Amino acid sequence: TDEDKKRAKQYLEEAKRKTLQKSSSSLEEFYRSLEMKATLSFANDNNFARVHQLIWKTNQFNLTTKRYEESELRQILAANNYEIMLLRLQDKMGESGITGVVIIKKEKDKWEIENLMLSCRIIGRTVEFGLMRQIANRARKAGAQILEASFIPSSRNQVASQYLGQSGFSLKQTLPDQTQKWSLNLSEAQDKIPAAYVEMIFE
Repeated sequence: TDEDKKRAKQYLEEAKRKTLQKSSSSLEEFYRSLEMKATLSFANDNNFARVHQLIWKTNQFNLTTKRYEESELRQILAANNYEIMLLRLQDKMGESGITGVVIIKKEKDKWEIENLMLSCRIIGRTVEFGLMRQIANRARKAGAQILEASFIPSSRNQVASQYLGQSGFSLKQTLPDQTQKWSLNLSEAQDKIPAAYVEMIFE
């Protein structure tokens, strides 16, 4: 994919970010100086290959590490009660491409994050909280009252283990297979989800 071809350039950009962070007096100054902008869009035939690749390659920041076969993912893409949201991130150092995927199941009174994954190249810059704010906003405006999500622990996704709790979700149940069920009251979402130093826009 195009993202693979850009990988060497992105490594150099990341090195510049680390240099900038070392010279910043605080994390907040560092975040603000990056001038981050995230573009949100939805999966389609043109970006399907990258979506499928990211699902299979992302391990560390992946809430369930569930792998979707191409046929299964296309069924989700075609379903009226699902949406697949994509995130692209850019800052003054460069463009990171499609580095986030969220699969959402929509019902009248609740939305469920069936899976959420972000490339390890962009986590830790508050982007993850900006993304959750956008999901919560869209769910509330659609009439939902509850946002649900699952976390399935594995040996590789412990980086994401605190994410739902940090985003204001409450743990409601742990199933025998260790699947954790989390829930967020959307009337409280904006107060509970941490602030993000990134501008979020929809294509």
